[in-house]
Amino acid sequence: MSDILCRWLNVELRLSKTVDPRSISKDFANGYLIGEVLHKYQLQGDFDLFLKSKPEELAQANSEYIQKIRQRLEEDATARQQREKRRRRVLVEQLKAHEAQEEALREEQLVERLTRQSQLERRLAVQLMQLRQQKDILRQNRVFRERQYQEQRLRDFQEALEREAALARQASLDHAEETRKEIEVHDRIATERAQARYRKHSDSCREILEQIVDLATKAGEYRLLTGNLIPGKLMREWKELMFCGKPLYDSGSLEELPADPTPEQFIEVEKQEILNNQDYDEYMSMTGEWTWPEEGETKPPPSNNNILGHVVLRLQTIVNPPKPDTLPPFFPRFTLKACVLGKLFSGKTTCLTRIAKVHHIHILSANVLIQEALAAHQLGKLGREVRKTCVQTFDWYCIYYLYICIRNNKEHPSQLSVRAQHGAAVEKFLRKGRSVPDELLVDIAVEAIRAIPADSGWILDGFPVDLTQAKLLEKALGGSDTGKERKRRNKRSNLSVDSNAPKEPPPPSPVLDLALLLDVSDDHVLDRAAKGPTLICANEYSLCYYHCRITAFQDTWPKLEKWFSGKQSILMRLNAEMSEDMLFRKVESILYQAMMQSEKEEWDCPVPLKKKNIPFSPLLPGGAVGHSRKLSIASSLENSHGVNTSPTEPLAPTPGTTHWVYVDEPLPKEIPEYLVPYWENVCNSYVTNVKAVMQNLRTERILIIHHLFNIREEFKQYLRRPDLKQEFVSQWQQNYNSIPKDMRDDEETKAELHQRLDDLRERLWDICDKRKEEAGQERAAIMCDGWLEDHTAVLINHFSTLMQVMLFYVPLHPTLPDSAVKVRVELVKACALCMVRVLHRQAEQAFRTMEEWLGARFLSEMNSIDQLAEVVRHHIESAAKLQSELMLVCTDFFLNGDMRVVVSPPNPPRPAPLELPTDSTLTILQLEAFYRQLRKVAPTGVQCSTDFWEILQEITSLNMGTNALPDPWMHISEPQLVELVSMLTQNTEMLDWRQFLLSAALPWPTPTLPQLLQVLARFKMEDAGATGSLTEEQYLKVPSYFFFLLFADPDCSPARVDYVTMLLYFAAHPDPMQGFVRALSVVMGQPLRHQSSSRLLKSVPYMEEGLSESTELEEEVEPQGGPRGEEGVSMPALLRVICHGGAWGACQNRFHPNWKSPDEYKEVQDRSFTPYCKIYIYIYIYKYNLVTDLFVLS
Repeated sequence: MSDILCRWLNVELRLSKTVDPRSISKDFANGYLIGEVLHKYQLQGDFDLFLKSKPEELAQANSEYIQKIRQRLEEDATARQQREKRRRRVLVEQLKAHEAQEEALREEQLVERLTRQSQLERRLAVQLMQLRQQKDILRQNRVFRERQYQEQRLRDFQEALEREAALARQASLDHAEETRKEIEVHDRIATERAQARYRKHSDSCREILEQIVDLATKAGEYRLLTGNLIPGKLMREWKELMFCGKPLYDSGSLEELPADPTPEQFIEVEKQEILNNQDYDEYMSMTGEWTWPEEGETKPPPSNNNILGHVVLRLQTIVNPPKPDTLPPFFPRFTLKACVLGKLFSGKTTCLTRIAKVHHIHILSANVLIQEALAAHQLGKLGREVRKTCVQTFDWYCIYYLYICIRNNKEHPSQLSVRAQHGAAVEKFLRKGRSVPDELLVDIAVEAIRAIPADSGWILDGFPVDLTQAKLLEKALGGSDTGKERKRRNKRSNLSVDSNAPKEPPPPSPVLDLALLLDVSDDHVLDRAAKGPTLICANEYSLCYYHCRITAFQDTWPKLEKWFSGKQSILMRLNAEMSEDMLFRKVESILYQAMMQSEKEEWDCPVPLKKKNIPFSPLLPGGAVGHSRKLSIASSLENSHGVNTSPTEPLAPTPGTTHWVYVDEPLPKEIPEYLVPYWENVCNSYVTNVKAVMQNLRTERILIIHHLFNIREEFKQYLRRPDLKQEFVSQWQQNYNSIPKDMRDDEETKAELHQRLDDLRERLWDICDKRKEEAGQERAAIMCDGWLEDHTAVLINHFSTLMQVMLFYVPLHPTLPDSAVKVRVELVKACALCMVRVLHRQAEQAFRTMEEWLGARFLSEMNSIDQLAEVVRHHIESAAKLQSELMLVCTDFFLNGDMRVVVSPPNPPRPAPLELPTDSTLTILQLEAFYRQLRKVAPTGVQCSTDFWEILQEITSLNMGTNALPDPWMHISEPQLVELVSMLTQNTEMLDWRQFLLSAALPWPTPTLPQLLQVLARFKMEDAGATGSLTEEQYLKVPSYFFFLLFADPDCSPARVDYVTMLLYFAAHPDPMQGFVRALSVVMGQPLRHQSSSRLLKSVPYMEEGLSESTELEEEVEPQGGPRGEEGVSMPALLRVICHGGAWGACQNRFHPNWKSPDEYKEVQDRSFTPYCKIYIYIYIYKYNLVTDLFVLS
């Protein structure tokens, strides 16, 4: 037990002193062990409680304590057993390890015993062991190296991923930037195109509007010229020029056309040609101006000479035989022939690819076809090289390749196919850096169409691109040339017309069944380009790729749209801004409808061509029959199958029918070659002469209209020529007004005045009669000048020329000579007589109008004379002067109220303004009287307070009897006067009476410092000589409310005012420091800043403090914006502010103030100032309260 207890105390508790089992009882008895245990478990308090407790409690505590000890001993025993088990386990493991070591040692000993036989064997064993160890090391190194390689690969892979991610992010940013730049470029180009379209539409609208305005102004001008009666012929000519886009007003002269005419002259030539053609057409069709007159017998236009027309047509056919019509090319039957167009990224290729997969429709793309042609060309080159190799080496593989090529291509590889030939041509152009021509592209597309099997459909993807390709494709597939047809239609017919001439065939139907446009907006294209993969590499041309494609489509599409929608009527539009599935369904539906429509047309239009009896004329080689596209293809199919399609022999025409041939005899070739040019010259000469006559008639018609208008206007101006009536009237009025008033009241004088008025009226009537006689002679001269007879002869000459032209070409005219020429001559004669009658009627109307104007003018002049006589008689009877001038101008009489012929009496003088006094405010007159009196007593403006008090007392005395002051001032008492004077003096004996007058003149607005400086700057501008003073004239140029008279120096001539001194008075302020700063600002001419409202100086106990305080003052008062520490106020300016108010010692009163004069300050200024001298000046200012006296407004 003692051993267990000692082990527990030494091992578990680890007491400070090792307990020996032999001394445990002694240590336990002296209390050492108990104290150590209690200290170890911190049970000193329990021990003290144990000592203080009762025996029962002590026994209970002992039992509990013994119980705890037992429990701890049991726990220690259990722990000891566990430790013993662990120790035994460790010993067993050590034993096993030792046994293994012993086993290894025994093996080594065994090996050693076994290898003792030979040293060589031992050496080999060592080497084997070393090799085994090396292998292990190599294996470990290899594993370690593989692990390193794996880690390096993982790191490289991670770095590559990060690098790819960074490149992808950079590419995304670059793509976004590229997209943004493209959008900007596209927006700019779209804006430019919109502006160009706006300018184009604006120019078109402006041209149309200008033509409409020209038509309106032209109509207005001719309404003035013809009296609101515009001839119908002129209106038709104006409309024709307007519809042709030509200006109505002449822009150039055609009298002498130079060899190099100007653009304006070209326009005039075109206008004359348009009008000549219009007149010629009307003349030939007997319409418009060349209709039969209403009073005459109406006859129809002459009938056509079919015999002459037939002869001319046969001669022209012999000289210029028509080319036989080429048959349309053969193509198998197709269920669908269409093209799908659209912008970039409109979804054409994607949608057509799905349609090709679903419906097995052949999709032909220009790019793909070019690539296939190039590939075929390369294959052909390779075949030639292989054949050459086979011939030289007799290689079985080459021979087998030739066999495969022959079996697939069905031709010898040494001979290039059509597709390979096209590829060679394409490669030739591409190697030169040129684009593939449209003709070659169309040939490649047509060859691809030929390779498509029958009863299938094909769609062109994005082809044709422009109008040229569309026309070439139409010609290649349909065999029709639209340009030649247009030229044939625009060819002008001759004078002869053959009723049996072959009719032009109807226009062929389009070769395509459908032209589908997938319409998308430009913004949608750019959005798809930004979201989808880029189609081109990121080079210097990638920025302009998209908008170049868009711009190219916008440039070429309007013409294509006009071609497919207007001429062929096969265009359909589809909004492609939708999903791919919906777009596929829409396009599929449209293609299905096109296929059904094509099949319906084929069923509705069979091929009955060989069953129709088509008339055949030997004059028309090949006949003239129009075939549609479906019939041409069907006929080609019949020809391909061996069906005989030769026309049946027509029946012989009978005489008199439309197919009867009048002349069918063979002619020598020399006769048609001579007669055809002669006939053309005759026709051209006839047309030219007729047009020349028509142009002369138009010129003569315009000349007649302008001449009749000019003679009317000239006669009107002649009637308005000046006369001497106004001079007689003015002289008579002057004589009438010169008669005195008392004589005008006399009856005999009135009778004399009436007689003079009758004489004046008779004289005025004589003037009117003479003018009427002269106007009649002028009218007779105009009527008898021979102009009407001359132009009548000119008109007859023009119509006679037209008759001569017609009679000269009678044998060659397309009408019959016996009756038609007579009808045409009668028509020309009737039109000539009608035009001559119209001319005479217009001339008579003009002469009649002139006579009416003459009579109306004479009556108006007589009426105005009578009105003049009535007005004058009224004034004579009333014995009044004619105040206003009598005006007898042309046919009008009126009184000129603006012209007074009698001097009006002057207006009475305006009374001087009278100012009424208000309360205690002095009026202007009272202030001026006060100023004159004070100026007389103290001219300098400074006087003693006693003198000023005496003056106020004298003025306010009731005994004086003067009205110099308002009523409140007249009842002022002596104590109030004393108080007033004390307020002005401010503890001194001197005062400035100008300050008193300024205070008495209140209220007036107090100027601010900026206003003072602004007025000062204006004063300095007016003071060009920088004299410091202004005259009253210069002073009034500056708008201000300051008082010139109050501050002017009357001793100068003229009176001048010192504007700086005057403004110092207005710089006063209720705050003394603010008033001082305002005054310094006015003197310096710039605003100063006052930062502290404290007093200038508080105390000066010694000079150092005074120096520091003066420095603070200099910092407080400085110019705005100036640097701190610099001297802002000069000494002359400071002295001028201090000495403001004049010579303070000028008063003769015995109470002379103890102030220094300006000269004394001058002496101080001339000395060398130090900061202490400045402090002295500031102290002096503060001591004598100069700021308060000078700059405080009482």
